[in-house]
This record gives sequence, C-alpha cells and structure tokens, in this order.
Amino acid sequence: GQTCTATCRTGFDAGSVASTTLTCGANAQWSGTRIVCPIRNCGSLVQNTLINALTGSCPNTTFGSNCSMACAPGYGLSGVSYTGTYTCSASGAWALVSGAAAVCPANPMQFSAMSRDMSGGCPAQYTAGAAFFTQVLALTTPTTFIWVVGTEARLALERIDLYLYLNNNLVAQALPWTPINTWMTTRIFYAGAVAPPTATLYLTSPTTTVSPNGWGCPGATNGNTLDRIFTIALRSTQPIRQMVVYDTRPGCPATGFPAFSALLTATFTAFTANTVVFARAHMIRNADAWSSEVGRADFLLALDDPTFTNPVAKTISYLNPSWAYKQWDDMAAHWVGAVSAGSHTFTVGGSVANSFGCGSQWGALDLMIVDDPRTVRFFQVRDTLGGCPNAQRAPGSSLMNFTFTQTSPDAVLWVAGHIIRQFNDRADLWLYVNNGMVNQAITYTNSGNWATGYVYFSGSLGVGTHVVSLTSANWGASNGIWGCGPTWGSLSAILVGEPST
Repeated sequence: GQTCTATCRTGFDAGSVASTTLTCGANAQWSGTRIVCPIRNCGSLVQNTLINALTGSCPNTTFGSNCSMACAPGYGLSGVSYTGTYTCSASGAWALVSGAAAVCPANPMQFSAMSRDMSGGCPAQYTAGAAFFTQVLALTTPTTFIWVVGTEARLALERIDLYLYLNNNLVAQALPWTPINTWMTTRIFYAGAVAPPTATLYLTSPTTTVSPNGWGCPGATNGNTLDRIFTIALRSTQPIRQMVVYDTRPGCPATGFPAFSALLTATFTAFTANTVVFARAHMIRNADAWSSEVGRADFLLALDDPTFTNPVAKTISYLNPSWAYKQWDDMAAHWVGAVSAGSHTFTVGGSVANSFGCGSQWGALDLMIVDDPRTVRFFQVRDTLGGCPNAQRAPGSSLMNFTFTQTSPDAVLWVAGHIIRQFNDRADLWLYVNNGMVNQAITYTNSGNWATGYVYFSGSLGVGTHVVSLTSANWGASNGIWGCGPTWGSLSAILVGEPST
C-alpha cells in the first residue's frame, strides 16, 4: 500500500511527464504508470550553439558528452581564439567548459566605402531629384548591415532640403537653414539591413538650384572633403547587432513632450561583459517667431539615465527667426563605450518642450552592438581642455586627437566627431587622419551664438600607427571659439575587425 514518486535522473528527460506515483501491491509488485527517461541529446553543436563553426571531436551529442569546435575556413578573426570545448549539459544545451566561446564572424566581417562629389563647380547646380553622386555596394551575404552618413555643403538662403536614397527609396531627410545667403554643411543618416546583389546610395535635393546658389563644392582643390558618403558594412549579423528606433511620434514638431522628457528610447540586452556599443541619435527641431522655442535648444543622449542627470553627449543649436520665418535645424549626438552584461537603455531628449521631431525620416536612434568585444577596439576622446569656449585654442590647433596601432589589414575605422563653438560668422571644423583632411563641416551663426560642428570618416587604414585629429579654422577670430567641456565635444570611434588588446 505504500507509494513512491519516480522522476528521471539528471540528464534524462521524460518529456511532458515530470514524475509518476507508483503503489506497492499485495503481490509485492509496483503498479501505476511508468515513465521512460531517455538520455538528453544536445543535437548538433554547430546548429544549436555556434555560427559558422566546424566541430572537431564529437563522438556523440548526449548528456555528459564533450565536443570541441573551431571556426570554418574563412571565419574567425586573425589573432582571436575561437577554439573551445563544450559539454552537453543536463538541460540539453551545450555549455562551454574550456577555451573561448563564440560566434565565428566572417573574415573579414566588415568593409567600408567612401564616395565624394567630383563633378565640378563650387557650388554645383543640380535639377531637383538628380543624384549629386552615387555609392554602390557589392553584397555577398544574405544580410548586410550598413551604417551610413552623408555630408553635403550648400550655398543658399534659408531652408533647402537634402535627401538620401537607398535603391531608389527615400530613407532619410535633412534640412539646413541659414538666415542669410551663406555656406553651411548638413548631415544625413541611415542604418539598416540590405540584401544582395548591390545597394545603391545617393544624395539629392527636391529643389532645383539656380546659380550662384547650389549644392556641394566638387571643384574644391582639397579633393572635396565637404561632400561625401561614408559607409561601414557588416557582412554578418553576429557578433554585431543593429537596433534602429525611428521617431514615430505624431506632430511636426511632436507636441506633449516637456523639456527633458524622453523623445526616443532604445532598450537592449548586453550578452557579455564589456559589450561595445556605438550609439547615434539625430532629430530636427523647430522654432518660429511666436513660439517659446526661439533661441537655444540642447539635444541630449543618455545611457541608463532617464532624467538626463549626466548625459553621455550633448549638442546645441540656436534658432532666432524673424516674424516671416518658421525655422528648423538638424541635431545629432554620438557616443561609443563598453557596458556591463544585462539590460541597458539609451534615451534621447531635448531641453525645450514641443520642439523636436517630424516623423521617422527626420529622426532616429541607431545602435551598433558588438557582443564579442574581442573583435573591436573603441576610442571615446573627450574635450577636456576647459573654458567655455577655450580662448587659448589658436586657429588650426588640435581640439582633440587619438593615436592607435592597427594590426589587422582588414579592420575598418568609423569616426564621428562633434564640438560646439560660439562665434558671429562662419567657422569650419576639420577632421584629419594621418595629416590628411578627410571631412570638413561649415557652421554659421549671425549673432555670436552657439552652434555644433559635426565631422565623420570611415575607411580601412591598413597595418600601422595612425592619428585621428579634430581641428578648426576660425575665419577671422582672434582667439579660440571652440569647446565647452567633455559632454559638448568628443571624438567617438570604433575599429571593427581589430582584435582588442
């Protein structure tokens, strides 16, 4: 009459029947429903655990068995060990017991492209909708993640829009504005997945330009560092992920958002300690002569800081339209760094209520998340010289810089630099790589106000030691006009495909 509860031993599985109760009968035999406990099977190590890997010694795949792995030919970065031994655990999943865990990325897992407008003229005149210049990417994997920024200068009065097309689809818009007929540089962003065989990008405008106004300076003697498309392309979704959050709030600008409230948020899980993240946010802001938004507005990017107590990046714009104008401005912020394993949230905000956004093509928060920190190096250099602005900086002097040594010939560098300035006229920001100018930004204000300069670069520099430097031309200023502390200016860079040291 006694009863006994039977369950499977560790490493064995009865499926949906977790246990059974047996009763000892008068015949000294157990009666009741018996359960069968087959040994757990972890299945193929390659299919269940690893990507682009070959198994080495795998005599079987059941509980307690061991299996070694190595990357398949053409996968895994040079200088990074991907060899590891796994055991089939009691849960039926492979668990690393020695060596290096990992996804095996394509080798090289990245490539870059830089295209520039070389058609002639400064500025050049274009018909509405005509491509200024084109960038074509050859794609060889089922999915490729591209991270794009276009920079374009224009000579015009007031607003004239810039469009970015991907495979003949409009994917992003930007709208520079100046109160007088003058030069200004704008930037335009896109991040997303594309499929083979090719991806074609081009910049254009919905407005036909008429001399002397126009877009770009392709006839510049410096090789045209103003008008460029920079792209980094990642051939594998592992170990790098993307996350794109578009501004879908209704309104233009969106209303009902107080100052320092969340305009966009992106929450993600870091799977490993020291997961590397490159964050990029951009959005337009508005002001008109009758609104409270006239004047200064700050654009804020925060990490695990929903109240913006200590944002990781800040930029500034100043709008002062007359009664006849409704003025817009584009704003952006960047940051790169390592985060701990677990959940994290980036938040985008502004210092002025009801002033930011006009739909998905005018604003987004883009994340590049590197789950295997051994496959990248990053550099986050802050403006630490002090002063607001720093009056000791002579025109042409370095504002920020960093030096690094590259050991992988296929590694690709992505750089985003920004810094604010206070001046009553044009002021240019220059980005140099190894003493060569690679990008130039033109800023303009007419009332001694603050503005932000932004510059970018992508490229494969090759094995050796390299220097990246941010500098400026003050165009008549007798003293320094740039900078106001570490959150108002930085060089954010990631070297993809370079083993970390």
